[in-house]
Amino acid sequence: MLFFLLLAVGSGLYRRKKLKHTGDQTLSIQEQAKKQTGAVAIGSAVHVAGHPRLDREQAVVLALAEPGELDFYDYSGKRLDALGLDEILALHTVVYDDERIAHIDTVDSTAQALQITFQREGKEFTTLFRRMKNVRPIDWYHLIQSRRLGGTLNERQAS
Repeated sequence: MLFFLLLAVGSGLYRRKKLKHTGDQTLSIQEQAKKQTGAVAIGSAVHVAGHPRLDREQAVVLALAEPGELDFYDYSGKRLDALGLDEILALHTVVYDDERIAHIDTVDSTAQALQITFQREGKEFTTLFRRMKNVRPIDWYHLIQSRRLGGTLNERQAS
């Protein structure tokens, strides 16, 4: 019994250390990408499905860059695609209830995912991003919406 207890504790410590290392590595990649791109905001997410140039369940780095595009990078720093904010048809935060039913009809700070519908080459695509780190789905929603209107609230007030 003591053996199993030690095994469980050791396994838990190992997983915790590995998660911390992965998190530190992710933050380092994000900071490097932010410096290289001059992005307004940068964070990581998992692309669930829907974007034709990204793989299903692919971990990506998102960067909101000037003059108004959402860039997608892989973890090696390779740019995978850029989505112009003018291509976005709809933007939703996604909240899951206790039965795991998705709700996109409300803007909620507890959102777990971000859904983007965009048009490219005459076709409409709906894509979903989850496990967003560094920038939460509600923050991405607000940043993208304010950039689509022409800047942040502070920038509009200053002019």
